[in-house]
Amino acid sequence: MKKTILAALLAAPLFAHAQSMPWDNWFQFEAGVGASHYTPYTDGLWYQQGLPHSLQVNALAAEVGVVKNVWQSGNWGVDLHLDYAYLGQINYNAMATPSDANYNTQTKGCNGQCWPLSNFVGSGHDQGVYLTVEPHYDWQGFRFGVEAGPYIHHLSWSETVYGWEPSANGPRMNLYGIHDSEWNIGAVGGVSVEKKNFSVNYQFFYNPSHHSASVPAPWGFTQTVMLKYKF
Repeated sequence: MKKTILAALLAAPLFAHAQSMPWDNWFQFEAGVGASHYTPYTDGLWYQQGLPHSLQVNALAAEVGVVKNVWQSGNWGVDLHLDYAYLGQINYNAMATPSDANYNTQTKGCNGQCWPLSNFVGSGHDQGVYLTVEPHYDWQGFRFGVEAGPYIHHLSWSETVYGWEPSANGPRMNLYGIHDSEWNIGAVGGVSVEKKNFSVNYQFFYNPSHHSASVPAPWGFTQTVMLKYKF
């Protein structure tokens, strides 16, 4: 999927010199690639900040969709965007005490002696569809926009715990769980600067997991920076 989006971006300038397409009076296609950053929801969710851990929370992200200019008056206008977004996969690897009561989120250490540490290894991603309204202002060939709207997303997270034990001296075992959620309603907002058909976009996705789930995803929100092209 990522290769397809990248190929579309590379080929897109060819369309700029081609004949108008039948759909031009209705909408334009847009595609983008960039980077995402997932922000951990809280200390203690699949890692413990004061104990050894590695969080790979940056990823390659991509979007593809359609955009329609629904109003224009002089320099001011409003566009609608309907896009699919893949925010990329991240990975956690942490050594942590298997007991929440044995870890102190204030001191970032164990309460008393640490239990034998378990290895928590997890990975997951978020993807979804958003519909945003983008008011924009055009000035000397540049377009400055602000967008916001709902984000209907589907997240997935899997976690394996090696050497988990129910008590300080209990038997050690390996555990595995997966959280493959139904579609959830979140939100997205962003800003962009466009020149001709190219734009640089920053977006903020509010896309948390249901943290009451037995295997929740560990992020609270995700930010992206993308280069997009309209054709």
